[in-house]
Amino acid sequence: MIGETPRAAPFSTWVTEQTDTPTEIRELALAHISGDKVAAAYQRSVLLEKRRTLMERWGRFCAGEEGEIIELRPATVAMHRS
Repeated sequence: MIGETPRAAPFSTWVTEQTDTPTEIRELALAHISGDKVAAAYQRSVLLEKRRTLMERWGRFCAGEEGEIIELRPATVAMHRS
């Protein structure tokens, strides 16, 4: 789903860089379906509790309750006079 990719990127980056969550849980949380039909046939669990824990951590991170908050200031642009 091309339209969903920009919204999923921050979550995916956070999971990869800030957690030790296995890739398969991240992909399930993003509702991505594995292209590996053999693996999909054997993996029937939806790992709901692990996904719930991950999403709760994401919610705390987004709310500023987890991680470092960095203040973003507007960029200043120098005006060049001719």
